[in-house]
Amino acid sequence: MKNLILLIILIIQVLGLHAQPDTLTFDQFMIAVKNYHPVTKQGALIPQFARQNLLMARGGFDPVLGALYDQKSFDSKNYWTIMESKVQIPTWYGITFQGGYQYAAGTYLDLSRTLPVMGLPQAGVAVTLGKGLYMDERRSALKQAKIFNQASVYEQILFLNELYYEAIKTYLDWCYTYAQYQIFQNAVELARIRYNGVKVSFQQGDRPAIDTLEAFLLLQSRQASLLEAQIEYINARYKVSNMLWTEDEKPLELRENVVPIPIITLYSKRQWTQDSLTNLLANLNDYHPEIRLISMKGEQLEVERKLKISKLFPELDVNYNFLYNPNQPMFFPNNYKLGVNFKIPIPLRESRGSLGMTRVKILENQYKLEAKTLEVANKIRSYYNEFVNYSEQLSLYQQMFINYRYLFLAELEKFELGESSVFLVNARELKLIESELKFYEVIVKYNKAYYGLMQATGRLLF
Repeated sequence: MKNLILLIILIIQVLGLHAQPDTLTFDQFMIAVKNYHPVTKQGALIPQFARQNLLMARGGFDPVLGALYDQKSFDSKNYWTIMESKVQIPTWYGITFQGGYQYAAGTYLDLSRTLPVMGLPQAGVAVTLGKGLYMDERRSALKQAKIFNQASVYEQILFLNELYYEAIKTYLDWCYTYAQYQIFQNAVELARIRYNGVKVSFQQGDRPAIDTLEAFLLLQSRQASLLEAQIEYINARYKVSNMLWTEDEKPLELRENVVPIPIITLYSKRQWTQDSLTNLLANLNDYHPEIRLISMKGEQLEVERKLKISKLFPELDVNYNFLYNPNQPMFFPNNYKLGVNFKIPIPLRESRGSLGMTRVKILENQYKLEAKTLEVANKIRSYYNEFVNYSEQLSLYQQMFINYRYLFLAELEKFELGESSVFLVNARELKLIESELKFYEVIVKYNKAYYGLMQATGRLLF
């Protein structure tokens, strides 16, 4: 009967057949993180911010309506009444179409403001021929906003990938600490049964007294290990709770009866070939979020460089308006208003210095891009090497665990026949526990390496 009890407990220890009434699966956990974690919601704001920035930049090309009314009346005299209305329609190429209406009357009106009785409609254009001819602040802001809007997608991917990978590692650690806790629970139970059996054998004169001390010390050691495993499991559960939130944005604390999936279910072969790695490394610049963000920063700096070059040109703005007179043909050549504005600072030190700084930034960004590309490539290679190495270790440690189990069962049978000692049984059991823990540890490392590889490539999004 005692052998039967020992065998049943050992099978429970090896196969992990503990009741799990409330299991939080890996998929359920990740779905909760993806849908309700505040950082996930924060990541969703990144594209929204970029869209609003783009909308604001497009506002630089909005038509502008304006109006002016100015009147002075004193001592029952109308000194002047001035009214103006205008509309300006800017375009991408630096040409602004404009039109308006002016009315002026009064006894003391400035002669320069004298207009026909009906007022003066006008229409024309304002053209930039110098500084700002092929790039100005409005076009620069809009181009950079478009680039930023595209970059926000990669920024969001990078932002969320970091959260998801941290969540995955947290869940895997929870699985391991739970398995460790179960192992030492079973080990304590085995040690207690063995101690009671040795004590009975001693009382019957079949075992020496030293065996009872050996068995009791083992029980104490297992109890100490169980307490350590228990605190590690509890702390891991708290870390999992940190990742869980309710739909109404309230933190969720896991109940004590909620457990992870059995760690052995994470033992599954994953596919990742050398050819896949080679293709990934060859196309890093096309898809990797970090590299794409740096590249797009270079695109923004290139737009800024063009703007700085345009500022080396002198200001030359031409403003021409047709003036309408009902008593003459609509496009009578003498009815117009012309203005030319010209200005250039000498010797352009501010503009040249500003352009030089932008060129330095572009060079700095290029160096940063090269360094980041190498860093990302080596990070991917590192995770891939870990993935391959742990993949090979899995089979090895699984076989070692099985073999140590056979040795322990054999030693236990010899002990029941009186051909072994408590010391040897304890030693075999210790090796069995160590091999089982190591097997589970490699399972966790294998999965972390796989998901780390996914995160390193920028493709972890669920």
